Amino acid sequence: HYGRGLKSIMKLILFFLVAAVAVYASDDHDDEIAGLENRMMGLAARGYALNTKLNARTDPERYKKSKSLIQRIKKLETDNGCEEKNHLNCDRFDPQCINILFFCDGKKDCRNGKDEQYCELPFAEGDKFRGEVVFDHCTKRSPQFIDLNIRFIKTEIPGYTQVRGSFDIEYDDHGHEGRATLFASGGYRYSSKTLHFNPPEKDQLGFYCTFNWGNLDKCVGIIKHEVNEEVCAKFIFKKKHHHHDDDDHDDHANEDDDHHHHHRRHHDEHKKEKSTD
Repeated sequence: HYGRGLKSIMKLILFFLVAAVAVYASDDHDDEIAGLENRMMGLAARGYALNTKLNARTDPERYKKSKSLIQRIKKLETDNGCEEKNHLNCDRFDPQCINILFFCDGKKDCRNGKDEQYCELPFAEGDKFRGEVVFDHCTKRSPQFIDLNIRFIKTEIPGYTQVRGSFDIEYDDHGHEGRATLFASGGYRYSSKTLHFNPPEKDQLGFYCTFNWGNLDKCVGIIKHEVNEEVCAKFIFKKKHHHHDDDDHDDHANEDDDHHHHHRRHHDEHKKEKSTD
């Protein structure tokens, strides 16, 4: 397509070149003709060079090589520099690979101490998170919100905490409100700061929610096919804070008020007795 367009332009340039030579030749303007010829030939050369570049871009073999290069770049971006499986690099500028189970085991294994830097569990039993959909191309209920409940926590090996939870889902079922609760088991891996639940249904959709240490009340949740690891849904989860602390504060405040009123009433009665005497 581009080649045909450039060929038409080249023909037009050559036409004007011949026409200009014919006009100026009648007036015997040799210098003007030479200058015009040089300019026209320069334009023609640039046109041919551009056409060659465009043809190279559409060349199937060249396209195949560029696609391969892009894939290699993506691999470099995700590669942590460790050859062994289940190992992470402590520092890109000072490479040191350690097993992911060495993270948060109470012992400093990385020279820079990174493996013991973020070891706080970002949730507890009874915590609730509400997730709002970003996109969803695979769940059969297609909910706008998902409530995640942390039901059980147990740490038996360093760097990994077992977690059991449930997902409360409200969805629209052909104009009627539908509700479902899915129970799942999984765990939290400290090395990646990610909470993972195994597929709770036969569709083999796994759940992963990665926390940002700048905000432990929030995690980015993705749902993906466990077979090919294709991400097909994304939700942003935020912790739902309990209000019992506020209730306790209100109860204490009410108790203080009652005590204050009782003390004042006692003081008034005592004052009244003195005046009677």
